[in-house]
Formats: sequence, C-alpha cells, structure tokens
Amino acid sequence: MLKNETNTEMYGGAAACGRFSGNGEEFWLEHPDKQPRAWNNYLWNDSFLAQTLADGTGASFLRHPKGERTTLNGGRRRVFVQDKTTGAFTSFPTGAEGERVVFGQGYITYEAEWQGLKLSLQIRVPEGVRGELWLVRVENKGASEAHLNVYSFMDVSLSGYHTPFHITCLRSDFDSAKRVLLYTNTDAHCTLPYFNGFVACDSEVAGYDAAYAAFIGCKPGIEKPDALLKGACTNTPYLGYGPAGVIQTPCDLAAGGESTVRFLYGVHDSVEEVDAAIDAAFAGPAVFQSNPGAREREQNARFTCTTPDGEADRLFNTWTKHNLRFCLDWTRIYSTGFRDTLQDAMGASSLDPAATREKILKAMAHVYRSGRCVRAWNAVNTLADELYADGPIWIPLAINAYIRETGDIALLDEVCPYLDEGSGTVLEHMLAAVRFLHEDRGAHGLCRIHDGDWCDTAHMLGKKGHGVGVWLTIALYHALGEIMELARFVKNPTLVDEMREKREYLRAAVNDAGWDGSWYRIAFNDEGRAIGTAAERTGKIFLNPQSWAVISGIADSGRAQQCLQAIDSELDSPVGPLLLSPAFDTMDRTIGTITGFSPGTIENGSCYCHAAAFKIVADCVSGRGGKAYATLRAIMPGGDADQSNPGADCPPFAFTNSRAAMFHPYIAGKSLGLWVTGTVAWTWVAYSEWILGVRKTFEGLIIDPCIPAHWDGFSVQRIFRGCTYDIEVSNPDHVEHGVSGILVDGKKWTGSTLPIEPGKTLKVHVTMGAKS
Repeated sequence: MLKNETNTEMYGGAAACGRFSGNGEEFWLEHPDKQPRAWNNYLWNDSFLAQTLADGTGASFLRHPKGERTTLNGGRRRVFVQDKTTGAFTSFPTGAEGERVVFGQGYITYEAEWQGLKLSLQIRVPEGVRGELWLVRVENKGASEAHLNVYSFMDVSLSGYHTPFHITCLRSDFDSAKRVLLYTNTDAHCTLPYFNGFVACDSEVAGYDAAYAAFIGCKPGIEKPDALLKGACTNTPYLGYGPAGVIQTPCDLAAGGESTVRFLYGVHDSVEEVDAAIDAAFAGPAVFQSNPGAREREQNARFTCTTPDGEADRLFNTWTKHNLRFCLDWTRIYSTGFRDTLQDAMGASSLDPAATREKILKAMAHVYRSGRCVRAWNAVNTLADELYADGPIWIPLAINAYIRETGDIALLDEVCPYLDEGSGTVLEHMLAAVRFLHEDRGAHGLCRIHDGDWCDTAHMLGKKGHGVGVWLTIALYHALGEIMELARFVKNPTLVDEMREKREYLRAAVNDAGWDGSWYRIAFNDEGRAIGTAAERTGKIFLNPQSWAVISGIADSGRAQQCLQAIDSELDSPVGPLLLSPAFDTMDRTIGTITGFSPGTIENGSCYCHAAAFKIVADCVSGRGGKAYATLRAIMPGGDADQSNPGADCPPFAFTNSRAAMFHPYIAGKSLGLWVTGTVAWTWVAYSEWILGVRKTFEGLIIDPCIPAHWDGFSVQRIFRGCTYDIEVSNPDHVEHGVSGILVDGKKWTGSTLPIEPGKTLKVHVTMGAKS
C-alpha cells in the first residue's frame, strides 16, 4: 500500500484509468492500458531532464550551456527479472494491464507482480547528477526462496552533436572494481564535452552488455532478449551498430524477503565525474520517495488554500506549483524563450522569489543596448535571430511581481550586461526595451510587429516591416502602466510623467484605429488590411485584444463591457474561450501559419489556455467571478471540459497549452502541448491573486476575491515578506466581488493593505459584500 492510499476517486469516466492519492501529491495510474493518451512525467535538475511515460519510454538528456543537448536515453527503459532455477523471466514497465504507475512530483514509480514477486522501479534525477537514478525493489511474497537475476536495460544514445555519420562511434569498458560500464565517444567530429556515458550499480555485478544486438539479438522488439534465453549477459563490449546499457545483478531472497538495488545511468566528461556522481547518487540508504522533496515542500507552504472546489485545491496546492517549477527551471525544454522566462518568473514570484530574481537577471542579459530583446537563447533552432516585438512587454510584469513580493527595490540598481556591448542597471534595461518598442511605431501610431508578437504563428503580419499590432500596442500600454506604478513607489516623478505621456499617445491610437465597432482588432498586416474585423469571413475576432483592453484599462467602461460581451457571444465554448473565431479555413500568407493549421487546432480557433488565463484576469478586473471560475474549470487539468468529454485526454495533473475546439471532427477537446506552457504561470496568478484575490502590491497584501456566487467562502494561508497570514473569507450574501469588512487578529482593519509583521502569524477574516 502506498502512502494515503484511501482515495477512490477515479479519473476518466467510463475509461477510468487512475486516481489521486489522499493528499493529492501523487496520481496512481491503475490501468496504464486505458490511458486516453501517453501521459508523461518530467524528472529534472538544473542540467539534466528525463521524460518518463507509463511504459518506461521517454528520452533523457543533458542541457549544455549554449543550447546543445546530449541525449543519453534513446527512448526505452526496462527491468528484466529472471528465475535462475527455471529460466523464466518477465519485464516491466510495459504499460500493460496489471501494472501500476505512480506519477510523483520529482519521481515516477512502476509496479508489477510476477510469480509471487512484487516488483518496483522508481526513477529520479538527483540534484547535482547528470543522469537518472533507478531504484529496483524485489519483494518475495511467496513461501519459498527465490533465486533471481535482475537486469537493467536502456537504449543508450549519446547523440546530439553534428556529425555526417550515422554510426555511433563509442568505445566501452567495464570496470569490475567500481561496477561501472563506461562509454567513451570516439567520433572525431565530436568536439563537445559530455558525450560520454556510463551505467553503474551499487550491488554485485554478474554480467553486462554494451551492445543492443548482444543482449537483445537481431530480432525486433525487446520482449525476449537472447541473453535471457541463454540465462545471462554475454559481457560483450560495444563494437558498433546500436549501444545499450545492461547490468546484471543476482538477487537471492528468502521467503518474505526483499532487496533493493540501484542503477545510475549518466553522462560524463571524465572518470572523476563518474566517481563523484556515483558517490552522490548512492549515498545513504536506497529509499523510495513518496512525497515532494524539501524544495517543493518549502515552496508549497508559501500559499495553500481550502475552497469548496476540492479538485482545484488539489491541483493548485501541489501539481500546479510543481508544473510551474518545471517551466521556471527548463522553460520550453529545447530553447530558453525571453517571453517564456519572464512569464514563468512572474508566476513563480510568490513561491520562489530568489529564482524569479535570477531569471530576471538572466533575461536582462539578452537585451541589446538599443532595447531590442531576443526571442530566445540556448535554442536548437534559429529562434534567437527573429525579432518578436513583444519581448519588452514582459519585463516590467516580472520585475514588478518580484518587487511586490519582496519589497527588494535594489534589483532595479543591479548591474548586468547588455547582449552586444556594455552594461547597465536592470531599470536601464527595462526602460531601453519599452522605449525601443514605443519608438518603433508605424501606421496608425501603432507598434510594428516585425516577425511576430505573442501569437507566434501570426508571423507574417509584419514581415515586411509595415504591419502593426493592436494587441501589441495595448500590451505596451499595460507595461508602461506597470512602470508608472513602480515609478510612483520609488518616488521618481520624472519617470511617472514620461510613462503617462507615452500611455496617453498609445491610448488615443488604439481607440482610434483599433476599435472595430464592437470589439478591438488584432493587427494591420503589411498591406494595411485590418485583421480581426467583422468585415472578414474568418478570423473576425481575437480573444487577446479584448481581454487585455480590460486588464490594461485602455478601454473605457463602455467599450470594456462590449469587449466582455463579445467574448461571451463570439468566443465562449465548452472547452473555454476560443483564441479567435471563426477559424481560418484558407491559408493566408499575409497573416501566417496560424491560417494553415486545421480549424479548431493550435492558435487557429482552439481554446488556447494561456490566452484563456488572460481572460480570467479580465473577468476578475470586471468583477465577473462566475465567468472567471467557469473559464478556470474549463481549462484546468481534469476539469469540466475534460470530465464532460469522453474523448478528452489531458492528464489531470499537468496543464495543456490548448484544447481542440469541439467542432473538430475527431480530436474535439483533446489537449495539444503539455507541461511547458505559459498557461501554468498565468493560471496560477489568475487563481491565487485574482479569483482568490490574495494579491501582492508594492505596499503589501490586499484581499480582493472574485469568486462564484455559490461559494460560502474559503481559506488561504500565505507567507509574505516573513509574515504568515491565516486568511478566512466568508461570503454570507453570496456575491461575486466586493469586500464589506476585514478583521486582523479580531480587530477591525480599515486599510485596504494588510499589515506586515515579520515572524508573526496574523489571523485575517474577510467578509464579502457591499461596503457599508
């Protein structure tokens, strides 16, 4: 039995395949063969990442400082267990019925049973180790002794560098004293470090194989390896045509006995690094992990909630934070996006402000002295060379989130390099960026799009240098407002005046040229044609200009209401608000690839969950608690859109980038892009700071909930600037928005900002309703 194995809630309706643990920290996949799609878990540290699926497949690789990746695992992992007496054997994980998979935060555990044996494999990526650690436990539940061999198997790859050859150039050596099988790269085209590998074992080694064909044979599939048919590994070194990593260890168990053996698969640049990795990974007892690690527990405690929605509590108290940490640490896996880094940093500010600060400084080092921002770095493609104009927008959002959380205005004076030459303070970087975007205006006084803005695939709107963005200009207006608020806080009236003047110009330009009569357009392309207008047959309305017009305040109250009405009438759907409508059905090269996607998928009229999170914030700004909550329930993993759709396939623990529109003929409601998405950061902020309303400001915390009227209330524990707040919110009049009174430690509090008393716990009671 696993910890807290009491919850019987199943996920997946008629095709039920699993359930959460009682505390929600694990998802138990009881029927791997009934998954609606191949769900995966990510295990990582700051340099190494392992993708793990229910059948044990999934690549793992090392991230190099300049963007290259060393792929260690080509895709398959398997543990074989053989009865030495009879020669019979089994293997797991396979993803078959009868196995169980535990998706944990920082680990994955596979469980199987065979001939009175209980078999378990847990995989982790230890801190400071460039590799993946396997713990294999065998428990003898039978009445007689068991004499076994345990074999670990991995498809070793060690690829990722540029070479014209298709044959892996390696030499392998087995060190019997250290119980290590070493792989040394011998390709003269490999000039990079860390394309050498190893597999180590902490127990007696009875044999090994470094070649796929020596262990498996020449037949397809790995279910019946030749070595096991013969009863043992062949001790064959790698001699070309497919490396593998196999270690054989004996396992003799008395009745009722159990044994745990560890295997470490990794990459290295020297034998000394192998020794250090083994020492780190094999230190201490071989104990299975069954809850989040210390870092996770500390961060999780900074914000916890109890609401009438137990599913949301489970998600936001554990898994969303874990998902956000992954985005913060690994951004988008194969590149480090400028926009992505800053949005993730903004979202993580309430959980890990130190990491937020680090990511802000890293992003600032990728701003040119002119203020131009790169699109990405450490990329395996040419993303860094493209001019995506929205980069400056996200800088003040991330910086303000950090300063609101910590009060640390010293960040503004931190000196960091520009990408091309010289250095400047963080404030100078931010101002250079927004001034660059503000001065780069074209037709109608709107900002030029160049290679794109937030919507990556509308990348042809401004390719010739003439296209301008309505959303882009609205977003800049919002960013300048953030700087204006910061300038007031640090008492810089000159900067306040500059930001106000710039905003007034943009406000007039957007409301003059951007308004289409009932909603805001999205852009004007290089030919000057308005995009996102009722005059078009497809692509009449886009979500982002409407939500950001409300968030930023660029729309007056009348137009803001029209924007929200347009979202409700034109874009709302069972899977959440669509990014645009009607979907494009004809390729338009003056707009971009967005028009070439199948209607209802990706950016072409799906529910793009990242944008839906913007809409939640807009709802809350407008006091629409019911609408905000309905959208949250639609886009959250395992939420209403997934539960009502038999074809839904989003795992109930990881956010998706988008869901296909319900009018799609065969993937309606299915998720497209998991784990690594801006949806995570923005939904976390939308829920914690806007729906629950526990929102940080420069002066301190305010409590401003915007909830569905049927909620009686909720509670939150929040750690903020060293002070712990136990917050109880009651909603006796069942309103969606508004606070009638606040008590702090039983005394009436007349201010809107809570007191800050580091080291203390303050009891806060908030009553919702109309102010008396």
